[in-house]
Amino acid sequence: MLLRRQEVRGPSTGYEMVSIESSSVYGSVFYLDATEATDGKKWFLQSCGTSSSNGPGNLAIGNEGTVNMVIESGGHIGIGTTAPSYLLDVLGTDGSS
Repeated sequence: MLLRRQEVRGPSTGYEMVSIESSSVYGSVFYLDATEATDGKKWFLQSCGTSSSNGPGNLAIGNEGTVNMVIESGGHIGIGTTAPSYLLDVLGTDGSS
């Protein structure tokens, strides 16, 4: 559910900063949408709130509604998992040959 939509446009030169603040129990989400481009995706960064399925306090990165990577507030990084057990926890098949 889209609660609010905000467009931010800054000057073409100089230091620019975007801040997204939320009191939602699900956290704040920043979308990068290139779906109108050929093979474009809709990526997101989510600062997870207490009710987020991606883990409270975590930073989730993904596209098309699927979380690809999580950085836990304690420093663990999960690729392919939203609950990493190690400093770097990769879930998937080994692509080496």
